[in-house]
Amino acid sequence: MGDPRQTKRKAIQLRRLVFRLPAVFSTMLRSKTASFSDSSRMRKETVSLGWNEAAARTVITEIEEQLRRTAPSRPASTGEEYSAEDLRLVEAIAEETRLAGANNISRTAAYLACYQTCPELHWAFLAHMVSRNAGWNMTDLHSSRMADVVDAEERRLTYRFLERSNALIFQDAYPQLRLYMKSRELGASRFHLLPFFHVSRFMRPFWERFWIDRGSALLTIGLIINEQNYIEKRVVRHPYFQKHVTGKMNFRLFSLAGLNQVVFPLSEQAKGDGAAGGKVRRLAGRTVSD
Repeated sequence: MGDPRQTKRKAIQLRRLVFRLPAVFSTMLRSKTASFSDSSRMRKETVSLGWNEAAARTVITEIEEQLRRTAPSRPASTGEEYSAEDLRLVEAIAEETRLAGANNISRTAAYLACYQTCPELHWAFLAHMVSRNAGWNMTDLHSSRMADVVDAEERRLTYRFLERSNALIFQDAYPQLRLYMKSRELGASRFHLLPFFHVSRFMRPFWERFWIDRGSALLTIGLIINEQNYIEKRVVRHPYFQKHVTGKMNFRLFSLAGLNQVVFPLSEQAKGDGAAGGKVRRLAGRTVSD
């Protein structure tokens, strides 16, 4: 027989969930209506992404060539073919990644610092915004409203799910961003060092092409695909998280209601500028969506 206390706890949780359903569906309706309205307005004010079809085809060809090779490239387990300068650079970036990856706050700040230094790294700003929203969601898990719907253990596991996803993405992506920034400082590509950070071979053609033409749109798409794939098996489809988080009814209801969506600003206005004559810089569609 099951534990009576656990059965009672589940019954209480179910009653709370049923009680909250009208509010959840009301929030969902308002969220979807607002999203549709904003999306319609943004479609009327589209901004060119600066897409380079020829560059994209070149990258695709290089990736297909990689897939045709039967033997994987030799892992960078030794430093025989690398200079002492290369090894020092790798060690420095590894340490920077360790320090900046201490928690979600430091990761969020690190992404923004990358973007501010190199505005052509559109993905860095996208990652900053996603990481910041994840922090809000992680904080919301401990709010009194969540306590009415989700028990402490489920909140803990959901928090772990969000933290694990964001930490893994940072672990994979931040060294790539720093390697580009260092390459720019040195005036020469250092993307042959990507294997040191266990970055997928899929990404090197994107970075090499970006080094040539600074095509932000293509690089951003490459990073989005790579990072989503990076956490797919490790978190999203991992049996543990499927059982304890993504398979739960609460998690699915929050997704339907839009309560775990990422929110991006449509524009920003410099502080002190008046509404009539101030210069407004559009974000969504120019930087975030690139």
